[in-house]
Amino acid sequence: MILSLKKKYNTARIFAYIAILGGLEGISSILIAAIIFFSKIEFNIYLYWVSQLGVTPEINGYIFNYGLGISAILLLWGVYVLNKFLAQKTENHKRIRQIAFFSASLCSFGIIFLSIFHLETILTLHTVGAYFFFFNASIFTGCYTYILQKIKIGNKFQKIVTYFLVFVCLEFLFLIILNTVSGDVSTGNMLGSTNPALGTLRILEWQLLLFFFLWLFSTGYSFYKYSKAKGKSNF
Repeated sequence: MILSLKKKYNTARIFAYIAILGGLEGISSILIAAIIFFSKIEFNIYLYWVSQLGVTPEINGYIFNYGLGISAILLLWGVYVLNKFLAQKTENHKRIRQIAFFSASLCSFGIIFLSIFHLETILTLHTVGAYFFFFNASIFTGCYTYILQKIKIGNKFQKIVTYFLVFVCLEFLFLIILNTVSGDVSTGNMLGSTNPALGTLRILEWQLLLFFFLWLFSTGYSFYKYSKAKGKSNF
């Protein structure tokens, strides 16, 4: 499919469209599902995991799960195109590219997993998918942002979003370990817990997911501007 578009768009433009669409799909799915979810109860993200938006048969569950699933597929396709572009753009940073692609693939499969198995189906599988996402989101976004800054494609906004995303990811993982060690709740059951003491974790989870898709959108926009200015094929 990518090759069939060769005459009309270059690799950078293709990635731009995939990333922008994936980012918008993720953000809009979360926000629409949240509006429906909180229209029935008091708005308080301190008490509710973002994963609770995906509980079916409520309509917000289908919007959330299908939206994230589509975004994850677009992410996987997008990083494939991105890696192809970077391999042809520069011979440097090969190892970082490999780490980023592997990490992004795990992140994508994690999102697909947590969208298929919501909190009230098989909590263990949902948790596995969620942790795949949490552990890998900061790794691959940080790696790709580093490369893009080096080759002068990433913009300042994308860089700021990456810093914030990495910081939130690290803080989130630190609090998970801290709560596990303290014995308040086990790691496997944490995402299904209604323990009020986990309120900070819940807020960080909301921020993490939204800023992740904002990173995807901002990276796509950077590539759109780059490809528009370049005006030639990168195949």
